[in-house]
Parts: sequence; structure tokens; C-alpha cells
Amino acid sequence: MHVSWYEVFDDALSSRPVIAVSQVVEAHVGRRPTRSELNSAHRAANTYARSSNVQALHLWSPRADGRKVQFLLLARADADLDDTDQLHAVASGQAAVPRTPGRSHGWQSVEKLLAEIVKNAHSSRRVNIDHLDPAHADQLADEVAEALNDLRRLRDRLRHHTRPDDHASPPDDPLTPADPPSVEPGPPALPG
Repeated sequence: MHVSWYEVFDDALSSRPVIAVSQVVEAHVGRRPTRSELNSAHRAANTYARSSNVQALHLWSPRADGRKVQFLLLARADADLDDTDQLHAVASGQAAVPRTPGRSHGWQSVEKLLAEIVKNAHSSRRVNIDHLDPAHADQLADEVAEALNDLRRLRDRLRHHTRPDDHASPPDDPLTPADPPSVEPGPPALPG
């Protein structure tokens, strides 16, 4: 069974600032995971943390039987990592992690969307378009233009939300289309 752990971790981190990887894996597969599944998820979690705005924490915590075991936690950038009691509670599965106070739930989906946009924009640099026929390339260019227009609108809404009096985009903004060249009217054509 192929699992996209990045998506599983994204979903889990969208509702909690800190997650225990082993618990997320168990919830995802619906049973106690095999060692192979855990190893695969742990490797993916470490790679995921290196490639995103998430921190991987290796935490030694006591289990119910008193033995200490190492837990792999993933923490969002806004997580309170100074609360070690809470981190141990997350690792042991004994406490739910409260949502971060002071923010509405909507910010998480906006940040997740923007993280995907940035990741995909960087990936677009490696796209080979040499094999595309011109008509298909033109269609794709139109789709990119439409997506850029949507991104401009989102950018403007975000700017308006933070600076309601400043509606202008900076002149060197790469998402702001250049003004078309002005054409001076010439002398009227003589009938001929």
C-alpha cells in the first residue's frame, strides 16, 4: 500500500500544532502499524520537516509500562516547544493538543495553500516543455495566466486586509502586469 505521508502529515498539522508521527500513522492505517510502516513514515517525516516549515523533534518519553522510548514529533512553526509537559503528553497520546489561540481556523488553509503554491512554483523551474506541441503549450499558458490572475486577486485581498488604505501594487512586483505601451494617435488618414 503506497501512502503519501506528506499529505497525511499536512492534514494532521492543519488541526494541531504538534503531532506524534506514530499516532498519526496508526490513525491513518486504522490499526497498530507494522515496523516497516513506521520506518517508512519516520523517514518521510524527517524529509518532510527538512523541506517545509515544520520541525522534527526526537523526544524521549516514558510509556505506560515505565520504559522510556523515543518519539518523533512534527511541530508547526507556531507551536509552543517550551511546554515540555505538553510535548510529552502529545508523545504518549495522553493529551490532545489545543489549537493555537488567537487565530481563526481559516489561516491554516491559507498557509497550506500558499505553501503548495510556492512549492509548485519552484518545481515549475524544472518542467521540460520541449515535447509539447504548440497548441497544447498555448492552452497551458492560458491556464497559467488564469491562475496568475487568481493569485493577483488573492495577493490584493491579503494586502488590503493588512493595509486597507494601500491599494497600489509595488512597481517591481512580478505578478503585476506591465502597462501596455502607449500608442500616440497619428495624423488622420487622408482619403485616397
